[in-house]
Amino acid sequence: MDLHYAQGMPLFAGSNKVPKQYPYLTENIETEIVIIGGGITGAIVSYYLTKENIPCVVIEQSRAGLGSTCASTALLQYELDSLARDLEDYLPMEDILEAYHMGQEALQDIKEIIQTHGNDCGYEEKDTLIYTAKKTQIGCLEEEYHIRKEAGFEVDFITEENNPFSFELAAGVYAHKGGAQIDPYRFTHQLLEIGMKKGLRVYENTAVNKVIYSEDQVVLEVSYGYTVKAKKIILATGYDTGAFSTRNYGIKTVSLLSLIYLMKK
Repeated sequence: MDLHYAQGMPLFAGSNKVPKQYPYLTENIETEIVIIGGGITGAIVSYYLTKENIPCVVIEQSRAGLGSTCASTALLQYELDSLARDLEDYLPMEDILEAYHMGQEALQDIKEIIQTHGNDCGYEEKDTLIYTAKKTQIGCLEEEYHIRKEAGFEVDFITEENNPFSFELAAGVYAHKGGAQIDPYRFTHQLLEIGMKKGLRVYENTAVNKVIYSEDQVVLEVSYGYTVKAKKIILATGYDTGAFSTRNYGIKTVSLLSLIYLMKK
C-alpha cells in the first residue's frame, strides 16, 4: 500500500536517515512465532515476545517502518477519538474507563522502555488538552471532566475565565501527563534493535505470497521461493490485514497504547 506519497513525503520518512537495513530472506527457516509486518505494531509485538525469550521472526514486504507507521501523528494519548459519553453507544462506561486506564498504563510502559534502553526516538512526556470553541459544547466537556475526575485521572476543567492559553476556547479538559510525543519510525527501529540483541530475526523486502495452515504449524511461502515455518502467526500489517484474513474481529484497528498494554499482559 502507498499510504502517504500521494501527498508528499511524510515527516518521519523525510527527516530520518535509514538507521538500519535488514536482509531479505535467502533460506528456509523455522521459528516459534512469525510476525508479518515490520512497522510499529510488529516491532512492539516482537519486543514483548523476545523479552520473554520467545523465538520469533519479523517479515516485512518492503522497508521496516516506512508504511503507515511513518504516516502516524506520533501523538500518544490515553483518551479515545470521541468523548466518553458518546462512546456509550458502543460500550458500557466501565469498559470505556478501562480503555482510558489501559492507555495510561501503556504510556507508563513506553516511558519505562525509554528509561531502560535510552531515548533514541525523540520521546517527550506531555500534558494534553481537548477543547471546544463552541459554547454549545461546554456541557459535554464539563461532563467529560467529571467522568475522568471521578475515575481518578488528574484533570483540570478550563473555561474562558481561567484559560491560560494564547488562543480562545469555550471549554477544555486538561490532562496532566496525559500523553507523549514520539518519532514512530525511530521507535520502530529501536524496538527491533533491542529484539535482535535477544535473538529476533528481521527480514525486509520479503513478501508473503501464501499462508498454509495445518493443525500444528503454519507455513509462509515468501519471495524467491523460500519458506518460514512457525507454530503461530501474528498479523501486524495494519491496513493490509485483509490480504491475509477476511474474518471480522469486531474492530478495525488497535491503538498503539492498547497494543502495548495487551502485549504486557
